[in-house]
Amino acid sequence: MEILINISMKIIIIVLFAFSLIIKVNAQVAVNTDGSAADASAMLEVKSVTKGFLPPRMTGAQRAAIVNPIAGLMIYCTDCSQLQMYTGSSWVGIKNVVASGPNQAPVASSVNFSGTLAVGETLTGSYVYGDNDSDPEGTSSYKWYRADDANGTNNSAISAATNTTYTVSSADNGKYISFSVTPVATAGASPGNIASSSSQQIVPTVTSNGEVWMDRNLGASRVAISKTDADALGDLFQWGRGADGHQHRNSSTTSTLSTGDSPGHSSFITVSASPKDWRNSQNDNLWQGVNGTNNPCPAGFRLATSSEFDNERASWSSNNGAGAFASPLKLVYHGYRSAGGGYASDYTYYWTSTPNSTSANDVYIGSSDSYVTSTPRVYGFAVRCIKD
Repeated sequence: MEILINISMKIIIIVLFAFSLIIKVNAQVAVNTDGSAADASAMLEVKSVTKGFLPPRMTGAQRAAIVNPIAGLMIYCTDCSQLQMYTGSSWVGIKNVVASGPNQAPVASSVNFSGTLAVGETLTGSYVYGDNDSDPEGTSSYKWYRADDANGTNNSAISAATNTTYTVSSADNGKYISFSVTPVATAGASPGNIASSSSQQIVPTVTSNGEVWMDRNLGASRVAISKTDADALGDLFQWGRGADGHQHRNSSTTSTLSTGDSPGHSSFITVSASPKDWRNSQNDNLWQGVNGTNNPCPAGFRLATSSEFDNERASWSSNNGAGAFASPLKLVYHGYRSAGGGYASDYTYYWTSTPNSTSANDVYIGSSDSYVTSTPRVYGFAVRCIKD
């Protein structure tokens, strides 16, 4: 028995030694179920028709904690929903990749977009093949998609939009539009997959008194159909806060003041003590310009200054709610939110971006008059964005 055990141990040692020599000589590894060797061009080949390759998965914070990552290192970022690679200086997402054949390389597609589009204007989808001569490899197909947000929520193909150009329709107001191309390779090459562009939001606008504005209040479901249209009032923001959920009229309330520019929750902050600001201490630099901190408006838009909104008010046919609704902006007077979080529907205030001492300037609109005034920043007022 002892002799047999010794012989078996020697055989195992010989096999392990031989295997180590194969690895050293071959310097290749194949992981499969059919016993085939790795391809001659590959250091590692993983083969399967039933399972995929799973890279390390981690959050962006965990990825940032990797010490001295080497260029080419790859991970899947769980809170970015993206496969990422380290370039040697930064982490970048791996996207817009399509299948490649002998005469075909990945396709990149994009949408020409300047910031503001109106119904009837035309978008052009552009694409380029990555082969040597950069020409289309056969007849490709094109498609346009409409989504509720930049993340692709409720993404759906636009019926009959199958060319490289697309004319914006009223159905696109407030939506995000993207273009994609399905490349078709020449004979002998593999057809590609859809390569989607980054989506762009269609912002409905109107021109009044020489300025371009959004045609509805921020968060409103439609352009006002009457001067007291509740569905056209939209969200009610505390001055200087971002669109963090507090602006919804049914949001919860809290009396705990924020110590920073972003409270980190969606509750409407109530306060009765002077200076009646949701933030302690106050910050006059919020909402200043398109790149200003907490600017809630779409890209290329911002809150109007006090003088800009006052110039708009001066152009109305009458200085009251009727004149506000008769203007191209179709402004309503149907509510605001008080410092205690309660809702009142008898008149409306529109915030401007202009701070005024410990308060901020706004435009008051009532049934008999309208004027620029100043109100504590804790109040929830409507917002109408102007193009920069």
